[in-house]
Amino acid sequence: MNVRQLLAQNVRFYRGTLGISQMRLAELTDTSTGYICDIEHGRKFPSARMLDQLCYALSVKPYQLFMHDREIVVSNSVIKQIRNDVVLLEQTCRGLRAQIFNHYSW
Repeated sequence: MNVRQLLAQNVRFYRGTLGISQMRLAELTDTSTGYICDIEHGRKFPSARMLDQLCYALSVKPYQLFMHDREIVVSNSVIKQIRNDVVLLEQTCRGLRAQIFNHYSW
């Protein structure tokens, strides 16, 4: 796998991890959807400025876009979302426990 293919694969991966479309990534990086598509398919290689914008939009460090083994690297936004989900689940469980207790208490 060459550098262009590696970058393409990682941009797609991190974009997918965030759950954003190519159109949204294009908006966040002030470029066209077609250009994002070309990057993700290895047809274009972004400038240093565009790499900075991609990193910011994808919440990753520059080196993460060029790593083969990205399973160990999880973006901060994903970690934040997981923490938020855990908090929401805990709140829901507390609420359900209270409802059950109130329903069955004599």
